[in-house]
Amino acid sequence: MSEIITAIQKELEKNVSAQYKKSVQRFFTEPIQSRGVNWPTLRKISREWYKQVKYQSKDEVFTLAKELLSSGYMDDSIIAFDWIHRRKSEYTTSDLAVFSEIIDTYVTNWALCDDFCTHAVGELLLRYPTLFCEMRPWAADSNKWKRRAASVSLILPIRKDPAYLPMVLKTASSLLTDPEDMVQKGYGWMLKVASKRFQAQVFTFVMDNKADMPRTALRYAIEKMPREMKQEVMKK
Repeated sequence: MSEIITAIQKELEKNVSAQYKKSVQRFFTEPIQSRGVNWPTLRKISREWYKQVKYQSKDEVFTLAKELLSSGYMDDSIIAFDWIHRRKSEYTTSDLAVFSEIIDTYVTNWALCDDFCTHAVGELLLRYPTLFCEMRPWAADSNKWKRRAASVSLILPIRKDPAYLPMVLKTASSLLTDPEDMVQKGYGWMLKVASKRFQAQVFTFVMDNKADMPRTALRYAIEKMPREMKQEVMKK
């Protein structure tokens, strides 16, 4: 492990809050590994230490990020994902394979999935829309976090460009009856974000599919819609 990674982890240990470490577990159903460093402090540490590596190549930064990820701690992972995102101007289509492997290997809960996918993966897809075809199999992956990634990776693109609406609806269709609660919440969240700009289209999708759509996903999808639309959706 490189010296800089060791130095970062020592600084993280100096900023541990036992109270935060205990409280953060309540947001997760699965056990997590947290050093106990709160989010604002993590962002500050990440920002300051990135100054030490910003002149290194993208591949070198990605290698350092993987070293951080390999610790298994959420705190280290958040820094790793921040560093990867900071190199977004240098992303190429080949990075999809790198990001896919990171999800498979290191993403073990919803927070890591969302942090990585709504930033780094979302930026990659926004830059290269044709990658959606390569990402479609994610929705059928055996890993539930990969399936959640299939939807939440579209949140940034759909906020920026209406051309992503068909991708959003195709992904929601693929995940429609997924049995995992966290996957349902993921694609419901994606639809909710899309509904802010494309209310009519999302409403039509929900109405057409509400008989098969789990209630968790449905409630997320219609959260920002007018009361009348919500009532129509919830009718039996």
